[in-house]
Amino acid sequence: MAEIRTDTAISSRAADRYGDKIISAVQRGWISQKSVELPINRAIKLTKKDKDALARLNQLVQLKSEVQGIDPTIIGNSSEFKLLVKILNKSCESKMLRQMEGWRKTFLKDFFRQAAIR
Repeated sequence: MAEIRTDTAISSRAADRYGDKIISAVQRGWISQKSVELPINRAIKLTKKDKDALARLNQLVQLKSEVQGIDPTIIGNSSEFKLLVKILNKSCESKMLRQMEGWRKTFLKDFFRQAAIR
């Protein structure tokens, strides 16, 4: 347990509370020696068309959020918006994003309508 306190960025309080579980998990990992693929966050590259659509999306979100008195960050983050634009422009494979269902989809219906027109 002392190694966790001194050799990591884990606080003493967290080491006391979770140290045994951390050590156990690491030991199980060493024993299993299975290779695990971790998700890699790659930068989303945008075309000129994508950048224009992203600018329109950001303007719409800002305006509607201001009018409705909500925090625009609950609609989505930059990475989600970039991916949404790429999906709508058919320049990447379709994934289900939280902006494509429920109340967020309703919030963004004007943008979806504009994207269909272009």
